[in-house]
Amino acid sequence: MATKNSEENVTNNETKPEEEEDGTVSNSENNSKEGEKEDEQKVQAHRHGNRNKELHRIYTTLLEDYPVNLGKAISKKQREREHLKDPTLVYGEIKYNFMALIFRVIKDDFDGLQKAGGVFYDLGSGTGKPVFAAAILHTFERCVGVEKLSQLYTASMEITDHWRKLTDSVDDEIMSAEQKRCMIEFINDDVKNPEFSMSDATVGFANSTCYDEELMIHIASKADEMTAGSFFITVTKRLPSLQWDLLEMERYKMSWGEANVFLHRKKADDWQEQQLEAEARQKEEEQEEERARIEAEKSSDDEEEVENLLVGGEDGSGLLSDKK
Repeated sequence: MATKNSEENVTNNETKPEEEEDGTVSNSENNSKEGEKEDEQKVQAHRHGNRNKELHRIYTTLLEDYPVNLGKAISKKQREREHLKDPTLVYGEIKYNFMALIFRVIKDDFDGLQKAGGVFYDLGSGTGKPVFAAAILHTFERCVGVEKLSQLYTASMEITDHWRKLTDSVDDEIMSAEQKRCMIEFINDDVKNPEFSMSDATVGFANSTCYDEELMIHIASKADEMTAGSFFITVTKRLPSLQWDLLEMERYKMSWGEANVFLHRKKADDWQEQQLEAEARQKEEEQEEERARIEAEKSSDDEEEVENLLVGGEDGSGLLSDKK
């Protein structure tokens, strides 16, 4: 019976790369290993690509009976029936590819969404498409949509029923069991409602192209409740709040054309103290530079005075000048 050491020797002999007479590993063996690594990367990329295609298919299947024109019609019908003239209620939708791109930017460029969990909010969610896209693209604990128009809210609830039936049949390799447990929630409310809070949100979104200044201020006040390091995405207009850093502004394609998209990140809770400290440090540096400049000028003046004393001015009366 082979001992543990002998088993290790057998394994080592079987897996040890070919060596040249001088003890170095042969180029052919190195090339083989590199080739195997490249093949594995290609396989993983292929699997990742297939999974992304399947996730997009799930989204498309879920919403095939709710095209953008239907959402517009539902919104327009209720606004006309109830004589709602508020331009902030004009309907517009985002595309799935946009959500996939902006989530990729958050993950790859700004180190966000690196682990499962968190809560997504869409303020003005319409039929709920950004909410479902978020639930497909990341493993959130909850995805919440807030919509003022009751008929659009009703449509989002109908889609939620389809969501539960559809995701139950999806393979776990495409959507994990944890991802399927994400709680989809829609609220028929106005974001201006003082009782509404999104303090538990880690990612916020507002398709804010038609939102006026007053509504953006209300949204910013709700966003300010979020924890430090959270992200907020707005369209056309940025958050009017000093508590958020603007990470980037890029143009993306929407259902109505191209629009500027603003990606924000919530500052640290003590950001004001940090800012004051940074300003104090900058002031000290400027004062130090001014002192150095004054010292340099004084030193230059002293050198010139000494030179005049030794060499003398135009009359040659210096201590080192030739006496006649």
